Amino acid sequence: MSRPLRSALPALLLAPAWLLGSALVVRLLPSDPAGWLYVNNNGAANSVRAFTVGRDGSLTSMPGSPFATLGAGGTGGFTTFPSARPTLARKDSFLFATNIGDGSISVFSIGLDGTLRPLTGSPIRVTEAQGTPAPLEGLAVSPRDPFLFAASATGKIRLLHIGATGTLIQAATPATLVAGRPEDLAVSPMAASWRWHPVCSRE
Repeated sequence: MSRPLRSALPALLLAPAWLLGSALVVRLLPSDPAGWLYVNNNGAANSVRAFTVGRDGSLTSMPGSPFATLGAGGTGGFTTFPSARPTLARKDSFLFATNIGDGSISVFSIGLDGTLRPLTGSPIRVTEAQGTPAPLEGLAVSPRDPFLFAASATGKIRLLHIGATGTLIQAATPATLVAGRPEDLAVSPMAASWRWHPVCSRE
């Protein structure tokens, strides 16, 4: 018989699949938080502010917040794109934050209490073909694959591979040029029912 354990909801959300599939029973108490909220501050010395979300939707600043991205926010040298905006994306227990000022992406590990810890080697610089920083605006992760897509104000979408430890590696393939200025991205996985299954007929 499984033994009920007291645990916060965020711990359940970040638990690995093998743990969720075991005989562990998680009992949520009224005092447990509903989750966490993260905000990209886009400051000159950029940071991410973190809040604990109460069961009633109330926000409480997390101890240690804001967490430095070690990158530069603001518009930086991108005077052509004064309205460039910061963004965030999450994949499993990793949080990615853009630093518009220097064209980089910071990677954090999300702790079981919601606190953020920057990964070694973070932030990762993303550059244009000529080597200048990319004015990053949009981020999106693939729900199933270790892919992070980054859109820049120059109309390009780049692919970065997410390692098992959260490290980012920019793909060798060239960036995809799209019309206009992409600011928001979303990745939708292909449902099993959408897959094409060839049908063999017998005459």
